[in-house]
Amino acid sequence: KGEFLKLSHIEQMAVVAEILNQYCHYTIIANSYGAYLVLCVLAQSELQLNNVFLHSPVTGSTNLQGTYFRPAGAKSLEDAIENCAFAGQIRNLAVVVGVEDIQCDPDRCGLMAAALKGKFAALSNQGHQISPHLLEKLTDEFLRTI
Repeated sequence: KGEFLKLSHIEQMAVVAEILNQYCHYTIIANSYGAYLVLCVLAQSELQLNNVFLHSPVTGSTNLQGTYFRPAGAKSLEDAIENCAFAGQIRNLAVVVGVEDIQCDPDRCGLMAAALKGKFAALSNQGHQISPHLLEKLTDEFLRTI
């Protein structure tokens, strides 16, 4: 929502942390920048989440195919991924990203999934907007694991 996007990164993380604390026992599905905020919270908070499905998650700065993008707070998340040092945990995690995604580094997404002991899939012929039909299939498969 517009008001949320006007908040600073720290304020956005506080809102997301409050929501995640409230719904930590439920299934959480997030994509792109929303997934980024979930990961930023987990990098700094000892939050324990149950089932999480992330698709096209932003995992920090990217410079793919000539496009440079660096969201606020990127360094903290990049460090957590690089050092396998997330403060929080996820019991059941699945991450999917398109191989041709220019907003999410597929290699870093794989490292993030490994750091959080989750499952990871890099989808060929897919970009940041994963095909709705394929995403529906993958979401259904994830939901059958819980």
